[in-house]
Amino acid sequence: MDTNCFVIGYGSIGQELVRKIRDYGWSVKYIAKSDGVYVIDSNFRSWSAGGWKSLNLKDISIAFIVIPASPGGKTSREYATFFARRDIKVVSCEKSLFAYYPTYLESFGFTASVGGGSHLLPFVKEQVRGRYDVTVHLILNATLNFIMSSRKRMKSSVADAVKLNLAEPGANDTLGIINREIEDTALKTCIVVNHCFLPWQSMLRESAMFRPDDISVSYLIDSDIVQLEREKRDYRYIVSFSRQEFSSSHIFGGFRFKTVNGWYVSAGFKKVDDDPQFARLIVSGVNNSAVVYSEGLEKPPCYIAGPGAGPEPTVATMMQDAKRLLGVY
Repeated sequence: MDTNCFVIGYGSIGQELVRKIRDYGWSVKYIAKSDGVYVIDSNFRSWSAGGWKSLNLKDISIAFIVIPASPGGKTSREYATFFARRDIKVVSCEKSLFAYYPTYLESFGFTASVGGGSHLLPFVKEQVRGRYDVTVHLILNATLNFIMSSRKRMKSSVADAVKLNLAEPGANDTLGIINREIEDTALKTCIVVNHCFLPWQSMLRESAMFRPDDISVSYLIDSDIVQLEREKRDYRYIVSFSRQEFSSSHIFGGFRFKTVNGWYVSAGFKKVDDDPQFARLIVSGVNNSAVVYSEGLEKPPCYIAGPGAGPEPTVATMMQDAKRLLGVY
């Protein structure tokens, strides 16, 4: 049976996705862009504008949603609901969709929404598996890691992130761009909480799940940028999960909360020498990392790192989700 695809969004990730779909021997039948829906011919050369009412979706196997994060995840939800009601599988890297509507984690492909190609979500879920004797530290935002691991000055490393299409849209100056990445990390943290740390019974009770509106984020101010510039090598943006509250005077630009089942979550720019396990998170470039360990046990810490942003690793993970949903191996 042919695998026919519908792609929502045609930015850098959407273009890479179309290329990868064709490499797999699958077909792209429709692409939705900001100016309308396009019907793609077999050679992918000529485009013709069409409307949603004229679409023939009976042969569509899967839909990929690769638009930027939308306020409250509403735009992505409209697309996701449109396809789900027609029994079409959905895969997305759009983190606001799964952060604001966590029940979608049960039926859609979402692995690329956190960590791009690093596979952080399956790793953390497997390591925790309902345990309460572990501590988890994560670098969830690969763009902030790229900025902080660069040897250039803050303004130049942020400009490089923008040039490489690594930064979230919506800000133009150094402070604004970093704060957008902090907001992005809060969205990803909600997904990690709901998928990896809440008991599976919580998935049956929507009220027990965590959403971005439950997080009060402390954003950076100009003086924080000055401090980060001065002590750049000493800090990383780290999200921690533990059964005891993480205390340090060296955290800024983040958030803290406690889950319904007793996990303390803290995020922010943290000094890497505040915890001996933080050193394991230090990776360079556009990468995410995670360390899971248990105090007092002989078992060594478990560690993972991988590419967390950019079209190629993100698309590779989305295609793995698509194959899983379609039962193609």
